[in-house]
Amino acid sequence: MGHVRMGFLPRTGQWNAIVEQLSSFGDNVDVVSHIANDTLNAIKTTYAKMPFDESVHKAVAFLAILAFSAQSNAIADHAFETSKIMQSFAAGWFNKHAVSSPPSETEVTNFLRISFDKMREEFRREADGK
Repeated sequence: MGHVRMGFLPRTGQWNAIVEQLSSFGDNVDVVSHIANDTLNAIKTTYAKMPFDESVHKAVAFLAILAFSAQSNAIADHAFETSKIMQSFAAGWFNKHAVSSPPSETEVTNFLRISFDKMREEFRREADGK
């Protein structure tokens, strides 16, 4: 029986070295400590780069726009309409891609891309007053 991958590690030299260490893992306490320290250092490096990651910027900006939009009394109607559009799209996607087997990484990426495109378009339409 196979397994489903639920995430990934970056493919940097730092993370590759950790994976290599894990593949030769023994029950040596020093090895465990070394792997743990290398993992923490890799995480620190990843976190240090996050403020400069375009996707992190876009996610924060999206949340800020969403919070700002929630201050408007008209947002309730717009949110209801948008949620119905997204609900319909998500249900159709799920029935097509996730009923008989887990969706592929590409299918999930495409779902997210289309979903956020739809939400961005709805926000644009709202901002334009249409």
